[in-house]
Amino acid sequence: MGSARILALAAVAGLCTLVVELAAVRLMAPWFGASTGVWTNVIGVILLALAVGYLAGARLASGRRPLVSLGLVLCASAAFTAWLPALAGPVCGAFLPEGLALHEAAGVWLWGSLAATLCLFFLPAALLGCVGPLCVELVAVRQGSHAGSAGGQVLCASTLGSLAGTFATTHWLIPGFGLRWSLGLTAAVMAMLAAAALAGARRSGGPRGGIGRESGALAVALLAVAASGVALGRLRLPPLAEGQALLAARESAYQSLRVVEDPRWGPMRLLQVNEGLDSFQSVWIPRKGLLGQGFYYDLFALPAWWSLARGAWRVAVL
Repeated sequence: MGSARILALAAVAGLCTLVVELAAVRLMAPWFGASTGVWTNVIGVILLALAVGYLAGARLASGRRPLVSLGLVLCASAAFTAWLPALAGPVCGAFLPEGLALHEAAGVWLWGSLAATLCLFFLPAALLGCVGPLCVELVAVRQGSHAGSAGGQVLCASTLGSLAGTFATTHWLIPGFGLRWSLGLTAAVMAMLAAAALAGARRSGGPRGGIGRESGALAVALLAVAASGVALGRLRLPPLAEGQALLAARESAYQSLRVVEDPRWGPMRLLQVNEGLDSFQSVWIPRKGLLGQGFYYDLFALPAWWSLARGAWRVAVL
């Protein structure tokens, strides 16, 4: 595998890293929302994971077969990424106590989202962090160049790939394919990169070439895990409150949407937008008039009522 192909591999791995990072917030939003605190936790965990991956990759790069190591870390990251949609629900649910009320959730959301992010995304991001140092080693050896020259080329390629991944994830992948298939496609791309690296190692000779039987068996097992994750993984939304019935659920280009019917006040239909617990964005009832039951939505009707009763006036509702 020549240096140009290794740089292309680094670019695509950078793209995959940003897909995983941006999908992380979308995966957890139905459970913890998409507040600044959740974004901070996701970005912080990904940066920590990449830092650990850089160190681990530097250690692997000094080994006997860096190209084999590159293939294996990509196989492992593909396996973890493929199962993220299926694992997100159980992991996030484990950090949300059953019966938690909305007014009690602020602290749980902050630390729960941090714990869930660590469990779900640390390993795949750390494995992707290993790619950069391994690519630097491979480019330096093939070009016979200095480490600074090779490192600059790999960083440039990886950053350009990350830039492409930033826009592709938000504007194409998730709107076009949804979360599950976006992550499945990303895992498939990692698997193809891994296969290319391992095939290159098999073809190469010399003391740092070839691929051992154990490494080959491990790669096959990891790719099988990735394939099963793509085929079997399913997204899971937060459980409904007792008595509620699910009428519809969709994944829009921006949010996770769910319409539920709640018989406690009604019947009443609730639109939940990236929300779990007992929160909702909009509400519908089959009769005219106020909602009653102490819902704050009724307060929004007061300015209109006041203007009819007292004449026009200016008011801000916060």
